[in-house]
Amino acid sequence: MTDTRVLRPVLPLLLLAAGAWGAQQDDPVVKALEAYRRGNCREARPLLEQVLARQPKNEAVKRLLSTCKDAPEPKLATAATVKPRKGAPSAPLAAQQKRQSKRAAERRIAPSKPSMSEAAPPPTPAPPKPVTERDHAGPKYAEAELLIKSKRFKEASVLLVQVVRERPNLVLPRLRLAEIYSANSMFAEAASQYTAIAGLPGAPPDAGLRVAQNLNWGKKLPESAAAYVDYLEVSPSSAEGRLGLANVLFWQNKLPEAAGEY
Repeated sequence: MTDTRVLRPVLPLLLLAAGAWGAQQDDPVVKALEAYRRGNCREARPLLEQVLARQPKNEAVKRLLSTCKDAPEPKLATAATVKPRKGAPSAPLAAQQKRQSKRAAERRIAPSKPSMSEAAPPPTPAPPKPVTERDHAGPKYAEAELLIKSKRFKEASVLLVQVVRERPNLVLPRLRLAEIYSANSMFAEAASQYTAIAGLPGAPPDAGLRVAQNLNWGKKLPESAAAYVDYLEVSPSSAEGRLGLANVLFWQNKLPEAAGEY
């Protein structure tokens, strides 16, 4: 840092020290004056000291040296030394405001959760599985069905007889037993089971026809003809029943009745 006000009164003396008015550009005095004029004491001081070493009694140089002081090193501002602007928030407050702004932005972006009143209703539970006849028939019937699939009909019929005795109002056990009897030429037993089935709720519509057929196969023609008549009263449009009755009548030599059924 320099004081140019000092330069004007001492300038003639300095120029005199530099060889009066014919000083060269590389002369220390000239360089010192130029640096001093620019306010560059870091460059001017060593030059002035160099001149003072040659002319230790030069008061002008001493005066310039006394006013030429190096400028202090600039200090980096720190958070502790920087004073906030008037009206600006402090650092903790600014950080808090930044966090609040971030949370507010997230709330604007994120979809709002539905309230309890807007929440989806709980799923409707599936209706209970209806209980079937197979369920009522129990484990013995289930085992009998497995035996039938394995063609172990005799063992299956033993179990089915037990189930029919225990649960006489079930259709399925009697139906499977009748099928086994008919397949094994036990036509009277099959006809008996089909007759019982025909009187149960949920009986298959052709139970009466099966009664008539098994009586026919068992050579009980009059009983078979009566069973066909009963069945045709319920199902008059059954071609199979009409043909079965005609055949039974024919085998009994009741030709006019048979011809009427054909």
